Amino acid sequence: MKIEIDQLVAFLGHSSIHDAFNDYLTRHGVKKRPKASDDYPYQVDVKAEGITLTFEDSPRKYEIATKSDGQFIFSEIYCDLESKKNPFKGNLPFGVNDARTSTDIIKRLGEPRSTIEGATDDGFGQTYFIDGLVCIFMFDDAAGSVMSFVRLCVPTKFDRQQGLAP
Repeated sequence: MKIEIDQLVAFLGHSSIHDAFNDYLTRHGVKKRPKASDDYPYQVDVKAEGITLTFEDSPRKYEIATKSDGQFIFSEIYCDLESKKNPFKGNLPFGVNDARTSTDIIKRLGEPRSTIEGATDDGFGQTYFIDGLVCIFMFDDAAGSVMSFVRLCVPTKFDRQQGLAP
């Protein structure tokens, strides 16, 4: 069963042991959960889907709002659009769907909150704050025609300090 990013986004801020989130991952064949013996960052790769789920064990330290109790809070979805084996091919959330260029993203979301220059050799990133999440779209080329990845994150104190989130 294919993971739908729109559904996964709803679980950002919940702990890895939150019943509905745990059930969702299990139904979609994701068995791994972060544990204290794992190295930081706490990540679960869903390679067949081209996504990585990141968890934070210090939400208070980073001023991350939590939606449920537990040691590991689901804090980020990373969609890898460039993987040679299993790139992310699904629809992106917030009406972006299958948009894969900078122009398409701006048409659907408006002007970005900020632009990250030099984040890749010739490319750049566009950052938005949508429905309480920091959304970063990264491009490999100066024209913004090759999207390399998307990060959907719960805001941290660092995001707020940089003006990426209120």
